[in-house]
Amino acid sequence: MILTMTAGTGLIMWFAELVTEKGIGNGMSILIFTSIAATFPAAMWAIRQSQGFEVFLLVLLIGIVIIALIVFVEQSQRRIPVQYAKRMVGRRTYGGTNTYIPIKVNMAGVIPVIFSSSLLYIPALIAQFNQPAAGETPAGWVVWINNYLVKGDHPLYWLMYFLLTIGFTYFYVAITFNPTEVADNMKKYGGFIPGIRAGRPTAEYLDYVLTRITLPGSIYLGLVALIPLIALATVNANQNFPFGGTSILIMVGVGLETVKQIDAQRRAPLRRAPAMTSSARLVIVGPQGSGKGTQGARIAELLRIPAVSTGDVFRANIAEGTPLGEQVKAITAAGDLVSDELTGQIVRDRLSQDDAARGFLLDGYPRNLHQVGDLDTFLNGRGEQLDAVIELSVPRDESMARLALRATAQGRTDDTEEGIAKRLSIYESETAPILDVYRERGIVDSIDGVGTLDEITERIVAALTARGITRPAAV
Repeated sequence: MILTMTAGTGLIMWFAELVTEKGIGNGMSILIFTSIAATFPAAMWAIRQSQGFEVFLLVLLIGIVIIALIVFVEQSQRRIPVQYAKRMVGRRTYGGTNTYIPIKVNMAGVIPVIFSSSLLYIPALIAQFNQPAAGETPAGWVVWINNYLVKGDHPLYWLMYFLLTIGFTYFYVAITFNPTEVADNMKKYGGFIPGIRAGRPTAEYLDYVLTRITLPGSIYLGLVALIPLIALATVNANQNFPFGGTSILIMVGVGLETVKQIDAQRRAPLRRAPAMTSSARLVIVGPQGSGKGTQGARIAELLRIPAVSTGDVFRANIAEGTPLGEQVKAITAAGDLVSDELTGQIVRDRLSQDDAARGFLLDGYPRNLHQVGDLDTFLNGRGEQLDAVIELSVPRDESMARLALRATAQGRTDDTEEGIAKRLSIYESETAPILDVYRERGIVDSIDGVGTLDEITERIVAALTARGITRPAAV
């Protein structure tokens, strides 16, 4: 049994990897989507047989309306405008960019519904282990749980499920979005919300908006979670009723993300030059431990362009004991990132050298929206633009494990557990949003960062080749 399940799991993971490599989307998510969709015919046919064709047609029409409403809510967001002040560096002006902070109506996703259902199952599990022997009368509390919290068809169960979902939505949003941290980072990089003072007033404003936009989001999740229970009580549907609960949330979420990736692939040829070219201006993005440094060096070598890694520049200065190295060492030891001004100056100087005229690959820059604006200003001044942004996707646990292993193997003093966790949190709050900006330009290629070095490199090369970027011919 164990051998069969292990082999089956390995086969499914292999299928998922194949789907991911083809660039259609996240393979595992698509397989989950398929497994849920496969239950649709049986669930709907059961309603047809038990309730008749009229009820079946009514449920189908209501289901279509529910899917449309879920798509609408999942795509809804409040965009808070953010401006970055202009700065003079030498004779050039940098910054002055306008962007926004997207706050979705449903920031929590499907997690609160899973938490609520799991918590409500605990009383039933306890009651199951306290069943009386044959001929004995069960305890009063066991009877109460069996009557109200087991079948899921009682209004009290619905009310508890609904309220727990609302509570867990607020809880999950509170631990994933920190208004104070976002406000401090904006202030540090010269950003502000028009009409709102930087610092504490910005944090209070973000908290005000987040609290109010989460309310309709939490109510929406609570109602979606109740749909299967209501269908169970009204049309005698089974527990696999497709138009509600976690099933419909997962399906719509995966469907929307897959459509976005397919659309990006479809529009990519319209954005690239008609002829194949070996010149490239690339950015590689990924969390610490994703292997972007290794892959960046490999891709740069294949394309014969310089790999500009701000991390390597900083570490070289630390090893040489330069004043810059001492400054960077203190910053990284605290788990913080080097300032925009210092990083930007290093990048501009490096990209101005002759070997970067035909192209370059940036690793570690830009890492926030402010630096995106600085890089755009610099490239626009030279009549250039980025050709592609490579996103290496790696689960957080995998990143943590890789960084811990690297710290042991290379003796990296900056890879402490606290420093690693802090840098990953900074990446998620500051660097990840730049991908939304580049996705709107249609230049992001999402690459699965799990696998052997050669496998990951082949995925990147295939994505770049699809954009018309090829390795130069041998001399």
